[in-house]
Amino acid sequence: MKGRVCIVGAGAMGGLLGYFLSVSIGEPARFIVRRRSQAERVSGEGVELRGLIEARYPAEAYLEPRPGMCDVAIIAVKAYDVGEAYRAALKATGGGLIVIVSNGMGYEAGVDRARTVFGVSDYGATRVADGVVEVRGLGSLVLGPSRSLEGYEWLLDALAGGGCDVRVVDDVEPYRWLKLAINASINPLTALLRSRNRVILESPHAKEIAEGLAREASTVAEARGVVMPRDPASYLEEVARRTGDNYSSMLQDLLAGRRTEIDYINGYVAREAKRLGLEAPLNETLYLLVKALEEAMVRGLGQGNS
Repeated sequence: MKGRVCIVGAGAMGGLLGYFLSVSIGEPARFIVRRRSQAERVSGEGVELRGLIEARYPAEAYLEPRPGMCDVAIIAVKAYDVGEAYRAALKATGGGLIVIVSNGMGYEAGVDRARTVFGVSDYGATRVADGVVEVRGLGSLVLGPSRSLEGYEWLLDALAGGGCDVRVVDDVEPYRWLKLAINASINPLTALLRSRNRVILESPHAKEIAEGLAREASTVAEARGVVMPRDPASYLEEVARRTGDNYSSMLQDLLAGRRTEIDYINGYVAREAKRLGLEAPLNETLYLLVKALEEAMVRGLGQGNS
């Protein structure tokens, strides 16, 4: 069986997944987007990949989902937009499968776990402009839980057939928490220091803070009964080395004057720690610092004006 897939969000991850599917299925990738200018650009010119993958593939972009337009909807938007994207995915799929590959945690309210799969990706991709994605690091995509993917083996075949390194796990939560811990360690520090990811390796002070952030996230995960597949504090150095030339998405968002995902990363770790009777002072402090910087940028105070 070959089903129909639509991707909600045509940013970095959405653009990369669209490439895998378009190559494998041999049809234009289908996107659901919010901005008319983006829809026109993607539909008219397709999506271009640069960097480690050089390609341009055809695509169709829609502003409103049509009922039953696809069998699977992949949500690849910022964490704070997942709620709206999920409603669009429900309409687009009817009773089909929904896959969420967004960063962070804490957006799950209203998500039907029986028909939802979560994806954890360590591909390095950056949106350069509407319809243009730069691939800076090759990685893998972990999907789960496996029980929700029964009957959707064709989706896995389609992703793999297009070159995606995809695998399925019974329990995806340990992988989600590992990704959360790494994001909580690297993203806010690089955003505050306005540095590439390699700053974690080059500055012993930054590394000490990053490791402390990872340990706090690990403590919260363990209190929830989650055992991560790797120790995040040690994995942190490997990720920082592999992505050393990258600017984190949080830094890019701040520099562009956009809202960050801090509420769903360090903010989530701090809230969960408090709920469980634990403390996560580093995560809470960096959460507050990034929120303060967000406010300063919005008010125009982040430009050095007195």
